[in-house]
Amino acid sequence: MSEAPPPRQETWDGPQPGGVWRARFLFPFACFWCFFYLGFLALVVGVFPKRSRKWRTPLIRAWGKSMLFMFGVKLEVHGAQYRDLPGAKILLANHVSLIDLFIYSGEWADPGSVMYKKEFSKIPLFGFLMPRLGFIAVDRHNRGMAQESMAEAASRINDDGVSVWMAPEGTRSRGKGLGHFKLGAFHIALETKAPIVPSVMRGLEKINPGGGMTLLSGTVRIDYLPPIETKNWGRADLRNKSREVRNQFLRYLPPAANTKDYDPELNAESTTATN
Repeated sequence: MSEAPPPRQETWDGPQPGGVWRARFLFPFACFWCFFYLGFLALVVGVFPKRSRKWRTPLIRAWGKSMLFMFGVKLEVHGAQYRDLPGAKILLANHVSLIDLFIYSGEWADPGSVMYKKEFSKIPLFGFLMPRLGFIAVDRHNRGMAQESMAEAASRINDDGVSVWMAPEGTRSRGKGLGHFKLGAFHIALETKAPIVPSVMRGLEKINPGGGMTLLSGTVRIDYLPPIETKNWGRADLRNKSREVRNQFLRYLPPAANTKDYDPELNAESTTATN
């Protein structure tokens, strides 16, 4: 008989999501608004490339928040002071679905960037806007190109002091639990010495069941955890560091099948949290 899994140290039961009919009724209007706004943003970036750099943060936040508002999605944010700490940082977030993009946008750090799959470049307007907004494409099918993207992210962090959103799982979980963490974000942390801010999202698995295109009304809770210093990390430490950081997420999230659950014995003393 197998032992029962350990309970989450941090539990949260948000309100029940709304019905599917509201989401289906709003879907065509939301699609129209999504691409209308992106068209407007492309016009601003194309006509006023220099000035748009100053307007970038409020414009990105407005897009994300307006999309969430249309679907009746509320954000319950805790620990925003860690997201807003001055200086460069790496914001690591669990990745449930494509809808996460609305949340990243609504919660945009200033100045900020995000690493995104190169496949997004094929989507109309997205492909034009993302590089012009300073976002960084990653070709997951080409190791050499992926390493170049990581180097570019490290350069942006060091030279421009930006906060970069990254999904350490590397792919969507579709609400099936927290997956393994890939090492890309941790290599960037090693190169830049920028602190890591774990950003835990909960509730998406309810309002976006199965990670599809249906977005129900409801609440998503975001917990920004105290930053983890990386100044003393060494290359040989990366795999252990990734496990320690993932273990912090597992205080709040269940693991994916065939992955490790929260380990209260895992030594996290070397990941120093700074307030």
